[in-house]
Amino acid sequence: MTSSPPDDKLLAKAFSIIEDTPDLEVVTHLRDLMNVDHVLYYLPRANAAAYIRFTYPASWISRYLQMDYAHVDPIQREGFQRTLPFNWNELKIQSAAEASFLADALSHGIGPHGFCVPLSKHGHRALFSISSSRTEQEWTKFLATVESAIVQIADRLHRRAVIDILGADERG
Repeated sequence: MTSSPPDDKLLAKAFSIIEDTPDLEVVTHLRDLMNVDHVLYYLPRANAAAYIRFTYPASWISRYLQMDYAHVDPIQREGFQRTLPFNWNELKIQSAAEASFLADALSHGIGPHGFCVPLSKHGHRALFSISSSRTEQEWTKFLATVESAIVQIADRLHRRAVIDILGADERG
């Protein structure tokens, strides 16, 4: 009897979490399963409050809102411009404000490494992002092992969010 590759086991556990875990706890369980520092899922909505689930510390969320970082966040900017997943180290920092944002995020325990999956399926755009304080070498090895699984996890979570908040008929 052969065992499944690690990605299959990771996906099976992640999909079970996405399907069976109460909404507010999903990203926490996914963070723990993937052994990363933080997970974020962000679905902006035109005529309603954004649907956001994250594991970031409250101090970072307060700071992000206080500093109005949504307007200088290069991960969000790139995430909504790109269609393919990207490693945060691929970002082209376009201003001192963006560099300051990243430094502030790091000082609040976000990063220095991250991976973002832009999502545009099911008729709605969203972002799924993970971050880690692993060493560069550990991060590179981690991503090489689980990148495709992360993309599939992001897509499954996106599907659940669209169904949960917009209804099955809104999947597109």
